[in-house]
Amino acid sequence: MKIVIADRDEIDSYSSFADEFVSLIFDVEAALVTDLSDLTDFCHGAGDLENAYGKIEAAYGIDARGTNNLVEIFRLIEARKNQKLH
Repeated sequence: MKIVIADRDEIDSYSSFADEFVSLIFDVEAALVTDLSDLTDFCHGAGDLENAYGKIEAAYGIDARGTNNLVEIFRLIEARKNQKLH
């Protein structure tokens, strides 16, 4: 059986805070995160998912409930950071 890992092209552009995000939101030191990684890859059930949304909102000031894809969430975080600068 051949194992294929999804691309990391987009996720790598957020490497400056991707590791911090994983640690803060999921309480893990490290994880393989790819362009297809999703909150549900790390959350077990609706309670965990809702907890993750709460942590994201508290830490980054965004409501991520519209998506579970980490690349899309990172885009929202980056947009929020850029908005604060202007």
